[in-house]
Amino acid sequence: METCYANAIAAVFYLAMHRIVGRKGGHPDFCDIRERIVDEYGYEGAYTNKVLQNVSGEYRLHYVEVDGNGARQALNERRPVVARFIWYEEEVERYKKFFRKNPKGTLRKDDLRGVTGNKASGHAVVMTRISPRGITFMNSWGEKFANGGFFSVENENVLRGMKFYDVYWL
Repeated sequence: METCYANAIAAVFYLAMHRIVGRKGGHPDFCDIRERIVDEYGYEGAYTNKVLQNVSGEYRLHYVEVDGNGARQALNERRPVVARFIWYEEEVERYKKFFRKNPKGTLRKDDLRGVTGNKASGHAVVMTRISPRGITFMNSWGEKFANGGFFSVENENVLRGMKFYDVYWL
């Protein structure tokens, strides 16, 4: 979980660069991108925005923080989006329990109702799809989590402090 930021950013960078036909210098491998990020920012987590700010230029990419509508627009233009949110320890456990019972389910705000806590942490994922039924994310916890590593929430308000980053090239 602590390198979720590197997994999410590396996945989106990798996908963004593969959309560039004839890219000078080729396309780096996902594992190389992730390793480079973890080498610099560590295994204990990092601020997603800071990493994007410092690393995107090295790959000749750009990023911008967008709201939910901007994230939708990026997805409509076939660009996955880095998303990050805040959760309390108790929320993490409830979240895991929900998807163990309902791997293809859609998490709703009510599923996290009543959670309180004082130890919060961040989590970064890749926003891959939006539909009237919800938002789908790719998680970094592997294929055994939820629906083959993907999970859905009802809307952007289900997860606390949700922020979206659209990564693109010119």
